[in-house]
Amino acid sequence: MLGALRFEPRVYAAVAERPGALYEAAAAVVLAGVARGVGAWPKEGWLGVVGGVVVGVLLWLVAALLIWAVTSVMIRRRPAFAPVLRTLGLAATPMLGLALSGLPLVGRAFWVVSHLMATAAAVLAVREGERVTTRQAASICVIAVFFGLVLSTALGADLPADSSTRP
Repeated sequence: MLGALRFEPRVYAAVAERPGALYEAAAAVVLAGVARGVGAWPKEGWLGVVGGVVVGVLLWLVAALLIWAVTSVMIRRRPAFAPVLRTLGLAATPMLGLALSGLPLVGRAFWVVSHLMATAAAVLAVREGERVTTRQAASICVIAVFFGLVLSTALGADLPADSSTRP
């Protein structure tokens, strides 16, 4: 996971090639969910931790499916799903910073930086896992996020509101 935090391309490429790395990828996703719950602990308690893990795993699976589908269309070949799943799981590693998102004054900054780093890691994961250019990987991720937002809106999910606007 340290290699993933350092954005080392060879780490993502190795994870894409190694079926046993699925456990590492799943661990990264689960730990990121726990970190999210720790950051939200004052407001959500244990429910935030459990919910963070459950939502994290579901988002990982849906994101991998969307990226797999978009990649299939964009590069006109059907990539294997497992390498996409493994590399995207590893890309959740920067979300460990969410554990500090509940801190006063700096918590919002940790939230933003964690999400920006995870976005960059996702692009790197797609690039190395699918052996495409950085531009293609970024395009695949943007298109997948768009379809993810459409899907979540169709399912009736609310986008997170700013805490200052909540009643």
